[in-house]
Amino acid sequence: MVQGGVLGPLLFLLYVDDVAKLFSTSVLCKLYADDVKLYSVTVIQTEQDASELQSSLDALVAWSDQWQLSISSKQSAVLAVLCLGQTDIDQCYAIKQASVSLVSEIRDLS
Repeated sequence: MVQGGVLGPLLFLLYVDDVAKLFSTSVLCKLYADDVKLYSVTVIQTEQDASELQSSLDALVAWSDQWQLSISSKQSAVLAVLCLGQTDIDQCYAIKQASVSLVSEIRDLS
């Protein structure tokens, strides 16, 4: 493939087009270049809320394995934002049994 051409980015967009359809209505994703951002549209207050987000992450990992795109747990992070108070849910998220680090801030490319 020719570098710098317009066909490469278009083909990549077609390649990843179905990733947004993997998740339930309570989990949204944002795509920017080769980055994927998953987030819950509701505040995670229960084990069920946390489990749904982990299930979405598992679906993303399964999709990436199917399409031979790797996801690095070392380059992934969970952004903890406390808006209305502390939650009792102490959920650890994982990618293929490797825990994802919890951070209080993250540099966003999009």
